[in-house]
Amino acid sequence: MADAALHRLIRLQGTWLQAHVVFLDNRQMNSKPGFYVITPLRLTSGEVVVVQRGWVQRDFMQRAQVPDVRTSNASVTVFGRLAPPPSQLYSWDNTQLTQIRQNLNWSGFADEVGSPIGLVSVAELDETRQTDGVAGDTASDGLLRQWPAVDAKLHTHYGYAVQWFALALLVAFLYIWFQWIAPRRVKQAHP
Repeated sequence: MADAALHRLIRLQGTWLQAHVVFLDNRQMNSKPGFYVITPLRLTSGEVVVVQRGWVQRDFMQRAQVPDVRTSNASVTVFGRLAPPPSQLYSWDNTQLTQIRQNLNWSGFADEVGSPIGLVSVAELDETRQTDGVAGDTASDGLLRQWPAVDAKLHTHYGYAVQWFALALLVAFLYIWFQWIAPRRVKQAHP
């Protein structure tokens, strides 16, 4: 079920769980290192969804300092696409549970939040966001959202289709040749 829904657009309404904001370290966007900002969103139904809010550049002078990311206390509407959990990078086993992390242990994060978080996350996309009835631009939170494009590999599928149709035509031609044309030519050559 979760795989079938991946990459579909979705609109959610809820409140950010600010106490559980996580910055995934060593993530690049536009060839610059920085953080992916991950924040759980408690929906109006009470469920919790993990939102990949965007990317922010890190402070290279003070590596332990987290950037200031504006997160509203009010109810927000988030527009995004369903995505797999953030990718795992190589890290040592002695991972500490601080705001800055190399990877996000999905089941461990659910325990931290205190609620199940499902099997997918939401990659937030840029769109006008409503906050307490006041329209605001998602870019005003200072995050970049230039996520990699989803590649459905349609051209590969078209190539396979052409190959299979060409093979079917070849088999049909060979069948007609060897079953009808070649035997008649032999009969005409030897009356």
